[in-house]
Amino acid sequence: MTTLPHFATLPGDWNTLFLGNGTSINICTGFSYNSLYEEADLSTAAAQLFAEFDTTNFELVLQLLGAARRVSATLGSPRNGQRLIDAEYANIREALFAAVNATHIRHDEIPETTLRAIAGELLNYRRVFTTNYDLLGYWSLMTCRQRVKVTDFFSRGGDRNQPLTFDLTTPARFLGRTQLLHLHGGLHLWQDERTGTTGKWEHEDGGRLLDLEKRYLDHPERQALLVSEGSSADKLRAIRRSDYLSFALRQLALDHHDLVIFGSSLSPHDQHIVDAIDSGPARRIAISMRTGAGARRQQRRIAELTDLFHDRHHIMFFDAATHPLGHRHLNVR
Repeated sequence: MTTLPHFATLPGDWNTLFLGNGTSINICTGFSYNSLYEEADLSTAAAQLFAEFDTTNFELVLQLLGAARRVSATLGSPRNGQRLIDAEYANIREALFAAVNATHIRHDEIPETTLRAIAGELLNYRRVFTTNYDLLGYWSLMTCRQRVKVTDFFSRGGDRNQPLTFDLTTPARFLGRTQLLHLHGGLHLWQDERTGTTGKWEHEDGGRLLDLEKRYLDHPERQALLVSEGSSADKLRAIRRSDYLSFALRQLALDHHDLVIFGSSLSPHDQHIVDAIDSGPARRIAISMRTGAGARRQQRRIAELTDLFHDRHHIMFFDAATHPLGHRHLNVR
């Protein structure tokens, strides 16, 4: 097996970081698809779909349902069939959101040393992009009182009585800070169905940020901002319906700094992410890989990932365990 280099030995000015789900799994295994599937309250029909395709991957099943919906529409299938597909698609998306919330590690379960380690590493970058729904990065930066050094582009617009919302006129105010951008939304983000406004829930009145049910009941016009569609094309359509998500993806496409990709498989479900990265100027791109696979499998995966990007980029690979966010001591449960 080819020995993967230590991250610290890679040449580059690593100013941009892209995080995938492997980052969160290293801290809490409850973020894995297997854990989410076990927690999800699926309908009988939805559970049969997962069993039929022998998978616990929500994205795969949603992609298959999306394809079935398009095939059904193209062939002019009865409306009842379309409604059944739409209902199961919605059920699985809702079950995924509930499972992510239910399995999410609680704030008081995470040692302060872990939060400080995460925050310290994130602040080494000018920009941090993530497709994760969880609150680990957000919590680490807020808990360690680093908010003056970071921005997620949400503000009150000068009125303390207003909720934190995204405003396209404010980004210039946050220059010089580490930028944290959620490309697929997050548990703490919402969108107003009437106005299209994107906002952020806060830790209020001693309550926990994960306790969201009552908040949504009190604000029925707000919907969770989570991009959980199956295919990359469907994800991109969902992103374009949000001013905040569109802004985040555009910033990824415009970014020109050397880039670290950590904890992401860059699967076909995220082709829009690859396209955004690839559209930027030539630069160094370092991609994390886990060790333990056979030599042939590792080399095949390296070739696959290299082929995702044009030859003008300098693609490198490193052992995920050697990156500060891949250290085993960060694992809580």
